[in-house]
Amino acid sequence: MKDTFTKPGWIDIEEGCRHIANSMSESQPGIHYVVGITRGGLIPAVIISHLLNIPAVTVSYSSISGSGNDKFYNNILPDIQSTINVRRIISGPLRLLIVDDICDSGKTIGDVSSAYAKQGHEVFTATLYYKNGSEFSPNFYWQKIMRDKDWITFPWEFES
Repeated sequence: MKDTFTKPGWIDIEEGCRHIANSMSESQPGIHYVVGITRGGLIPAVIISHLLNIPAVTVSYSSISGSGNDKFYNNILPDIQSTINVRRIISGPLRLLIVDDICDSGKTIGDVSSAYAKQGHEVFTATLYYKNGSEFSPNFYWQKIMRDKDWITFPWEFES
């Protein structure tokens, strides 16, 4: 059983997204696309894309391990170029910021970033929360939390 339940509000999410966007613009300018991983990464990805004035695209992917009820994705990641507006095609490798809400085990964001890196793209990763001891370390995160102590409930999640 988790000891601490963290329930960030919308203001917290905005603060975290601003932190990531500011860190990105200072250290890695020139990102072509913000890639949001469904479901949890969509809202932070859209906020970050607005803050950076960079287009956002989405991918559906979920690791088969870990908690959550979104394990139904077929996990076939699209070619990013095929998901964007034809008028914005960029020749050569893309610079991508892949966003998820949390890096828990690190499997989901690690798989997605690895897949796009193997396609030849330059990949950076960001999560609002990064759990200490994850098998993957995002390039950017807002808060690092204890692996076994915190359970995050985001404002876009509903309890049934």
